[in-house]
Amino acid sequence: MNIRFLETFVWLSRLKNFNAAAEKLHTTQPGVSQRISTLEDLFGRKLYVRGAKQFELTAAGRHLLPFAEKIVELSGEMHRELVSVAAENAVTRVGIIEFVTLSWLPAFVASIRDEEPGATLDITTETSPALVDLLCRNELDLVFVWGPINEPHVENIPICSFPMKWLASPNHFDCEMPLDIVDLASLPVIMNREGTSGFELIRDYFTSHDIRNVPASPDRVGLNCSYSLATACQLVRSGLGVMAIPPFVMADEIARGEVGILPVAQSLPTIDLTACMRTTAGDPMVERLVDLARCSAKEFAASCPQEFCHV
Repeated sequence: MNIRFLETFVWLSRLKNFNAAAEKLHTTQPGVSQRISTLEDLFGRKLYVRGAKQFELTAAGRHLLPFAEKIVELSGEMHRELVSVAAENAVTRVGIIEFVTLSWLPAFVASIRDEEPGATLDITTETSPALVDLLCRNELDLVFVWGPINEPHVENIPICSFPMKWLASPNHFDCEMPLDIVDLASLPVIMNREGTSGFELIRDYFTSHDIRNVPASPDRVGLNCSYSLATACQLVRSGLGVMAIPPFVMADEIARGEVGILPVAQSLPTIDLTACMRTTAGDPMVERLVDLARCSAKEFAASCPQEFCHV
C-alpha cells in the first residue's frame, strides 16, 4: 500500500474538498480522485458519499480514518528518523533536463545543503526520454523531465511550466511583423535532435497545421541542433535560424535587444516540468526533494517576468 494514498485520504477528510486536497499535496484533482479510487478498490468499500452536497465519508471511510491518520503519522516519524540516521550513507540519484540547470537548480542545491545537510545527491543531466528510461530501469530514483509521462508504476508531480516562444536575432529577422505558421515554416527553423521531447513538440506543432516540410526555405538548409541549449542559443544569436526556446533561457539577450520574440499567431505548447518517481520506491528523501524542488521553482518564478515561468 502506498502511504501517499492514505495521506491523500486523510487530507481529503480534513479539507472536505478535492481541489483543496490537491493543492495541499501538490498534485491535481484527478490525481486525488485516482488515489482514493485505488484505496476503494483495495478495501472493496466506498470511502465517501457520491452526489452529496458536501463532502461526507461513508461508514467505512469514518472507520478507516483513525487508522489512516495513525499510519500517516507513523510514516512521518519513520521518515524523519530514516533521514537523520541513513542520510549520511545514502545516495539519491537524481536526473534533470537542461532547463532545470538554467533555472532553479542553484536554489534547489542550496536548499538541500541548508535543510538536508546529510543528504548525498548524484545528479545526472540528460534528455527527458533518456532520464525516463534510466528511472524505469532503476538507475535513477527521481527525475525532473518534460512531462507528464505515461509509464506504469511512475507517479507524476507537477513542478512548474515554461512557456515556449519563437526566438530570433532582430538583425537577421523581422521580430515586429506578425507571422502565420505558414510564414514561419519558410524561415530556417532550428530543430532539436530527433528523439528528444523538443523535436516531437515542434514536429507536432507544425503537423497539426498540415505543415510537414520544415524548414521550407529556398536554400533547403536544415539545422538540427544537438541537445545543448548553449549551442541553440549561439545559433539564434548568430542569426542562423529561428528556434522555439523558453524566453527565460535568453532573458539577458532579450533585455539587451540582441534577441527578439517572433509574434507568431499560433501559440506553442508549454513545457510542463514534472517530477517523476517510481510508486514502489517509497523513499522519504525522494519525496522531500520533490517538496524542495517545488519551493525552488516557485522562488525562480517570482524572480523573473510572469510570462517566463508559471507555478
